[in-house]
Amino acid sequence: MAGIKNDESRIAAERSQLISKEISTALGGITVSQRAANVARKTQMHYGKEKPPAHDGPVIWIRDGFSESENSIIKEVNGAPTEDATVFVVIPKAQVEEVKSAIAAWLAAEETLAAKGNPSTDAGKDARQGIVSRQSVANTRIEGLMGKVIAGARVFLAGGAEQQVTSLRDAVEDAASQVVERIFPRFSTADSDKWCTVWKRAKDGNANALEALGYQGDPDKHAVAKEILLYIGAGKKGAEAVKHFTGGEYGWPKDAVDAAIATLMVSGHLHARLDDKPVGIGDIDQRILGKVSLKTAHPVLTAGQKLGVRKLFTAAGLKFSPGQEALDAPRFVVLLKELAASAGGPPPAPEAPKSPLLTELEGLQGNDLLFRLFEESATLTTNIATWKKTGQQIAKRTPVFQTAEHLLRHGVAAVLPGMERCQADWEAVRDHRSLLDDPDPVSPVLQLISTALRNGLRDGHTHYEQALKNEIAGLETHTLWSALPETKRKVLLASQGVASHPVPQLASEAEILASLQSCDIPAWKTRTAALHTRCAAALAEAIKEAKPKARRISLPSATIETAAELEAWLGQVRETIEKALRDGPAIL
Repeated sequence: MAGIKNDESRIAAERSQLISKEISTALGGITVSQRAANVARKTQMHYGKEKPPAHDGPVIWIRDGFSESENSIIKEVNGAPTEDATVFVVIPKAQVEEVKSAIAAWLAAEETLAAKGNPSTDAGKDARQGIVSRQSVANTRIEGLMGKVIAGARVFLAGGAEQQVTSLRDAVEDAASQVVERIFPRFSTADSDKWCTVWKRAKDGNANALEALGYQGDPDKHAVAKEILLYIGAGKKGAEAVKHFTGGEYGWPKDAVDAAIATLMVSGHLHARLDDKPVGIGDIDQRILGKVSLKTAHPVLTAGQKLGVRKLFTAAGLKFSPGQEALDAPRFVVLLKELAASAGGPPPAPEAPKSPLLTELEGLQGNDLLFRLFEESATLTTNIATWKKTGQQIAKRTPVFQTAEHLLRHGVAAVLPGMERCQADWEAVRDHRSLLDDPDPVSPVLQLISTALRNGLRDGHTHYEQALKNEIAGLETHTLWSALPETKRKVLLASQGVASHPVPQLASEAEILASLQSCDIPAWKTRTAALHTRCAAALAEAIKEAKPKARRISLPSATIETAAELEAWLGQVRETIEKALRDGPAIL
């Protein structure tokens, strides 16, 4: 048993299976019914560290503190976007040793039973029964412990909102209901349990079938019908419309889409064809509706409506030709997309706005596009002004952020005080996309970094110049050095890279960055540290050059046969050497 208990990977694998089994029992088969329309949204369970695959309903992501750090999980949950369709269930790392011991006891009993087989003797059978009993006790203990572990589970929505847990299943169902609202934020537009009645009335030819919902206006002005008309535009299949509005951000009941289309066919706002032949609502049912080709019936724009479109063009800065609005409209849509893209970007800028209307406009042309532009002129005018302003703010603040980024790298590399805090603030602006927050979050960080680097560069230069002054003073204590001409001393120092440097230009962030690129703070320290060695090398070169060069001398030649001749020749040699030494070093 001790060996099993120490086998962490085996214990972990068994524990994960137990958690999965317990959670499946507690949370399996959850389906959320959305609002009055009572649309069923099935949930999907997901286990482990890997992000769950896409799903058209709520995802219940089980994370456990045994295999991951709880703090890391919570941090990830807090950082998830609030529109994320995930319910996070975090299993605490609890009852660790007790669970390990119980699992080890169960596994040990299992191994023993497998090894011993089925005994034939009474004693063997009794022994086997004892092991079975111990395994049963261990299993009961495991169930109790896992129940306690699961009871401590915490439930979160993406973004960090924690749900109160009295019953885990109730908490998850409540969280899933909230997630459904996040997945389908526009569901409420079509939320009703009366759409079947609308369909029946439309089938009877009643153009006011939407009155079953309590609506009294024109059919094409109802919110659902209006959205459907806008989507169908110049032409869509019924199945396309159903797929679009029952999915995406809508999630509308299929009955709502079918009934609204039927009503618009009766009221004349939609034309329908099946097998290339015109059809009326009386000719089809809900099963056939998906095969029907639909098209909106738009009137030609009036002069006033065209004037409204031209105002839109002007607001966006589009050059256009009066009377050619239909030709200019596609260029206007392109310009709108560019403006929307400029109103966002990569971190730290906010995300570019996502406008379903722009996608819709791209699919239209001619009068259909112009009519749609006129219908949405108020919204588009507001969007244009907002996107332009946001784009200008991003263009203004992004260079400041980038400058702070470049300077921060130098500050961190120089290990300047306060850089950790500056880096944390800078990362917060980037991670939270808060570039456009008010007050400006970047300028104070840039000012702190600039001040620290400015002081660091000044100190580095000052220390260098003072060290240079001290080293030069030290050189001048050497008689040989001080005896050299000033020009010669400068040449020797320059040959060793010893020189005074101008004070760095530090008035602006651009000058600070240029000064850092020329010589950063660590480089000033390196230069200062190298001064002593370089000055010593210059002195050594001076001493080397100051030593007189030895002259080579030749001894007198002679033919020596007697002692007297030898003595006479030695006298000549002595005179030659003495004379040479008076003139400096000599080499024989």
